[in-house]
Amino acid sequence: MRLGVRGKNVRVPRDAHVGPFSRIWAPYDLSIGKGFYCGKFVTIECDGQIGDYVLIGNNVGIVGRNDHDHKQVGVPTSKADWVGHSQELSSKVQIGHDVWIGFGSIILAPVKIGNYSIISAGSVVRNDVPDFAIVSGNPATIVSMRFKNSEERKKHRISIIGGKFLKKSVSENYVIPN
Repeated sequence: MRLGVRGKNVRVPRDAHVGPFSRIWAPYDLSIGKGFYCGKFVTIECDGQIGDYVLIGNNVGIVGRNDHDHKQVGVPTSKADWVGHSQELSSKVQIGHDVWIGFGSIILAPVKIGNYSIISAGSVVRNDVPDFAIVSGNPATIVSMRFKNSEERKKHRISIIGGKFLKKSVSENYVIPN
């Protein structure tokens, strides 16, 4: 078991980075793609899919919107059915490929975050985000699109899908001094 990854319901590739004090857990099923990077103090507690080359900044929360059945009459929420015991309460998050989720953002499942999108720091995502969108705020709304035109978007998509990046990343050339 990887540090921070809890339970058999989470599938994480070998090349994944999970930062210190981060927790990844799923009540039933969560799969994570290659090249995944998760910063410090991140909480992911939901079912769903996370695509390839997803970058999650520090202090991000990705959780279900209704993990506790707060509508049970006569039962305090802390004692009510919860997602770990009732699959009906489970909601899924779908995060596309090459998505960057900025520092302190909150993603509330069920939601779909499109491929190649960016979630600005501190955003609260409650609604679906289209491919290539840059969103910000609470609730998160589109403020811009990534890349200027469809030709740049197509070139980027082909590069990411093919795994043949147009430029080496800084981390591939970086040597950690002793």
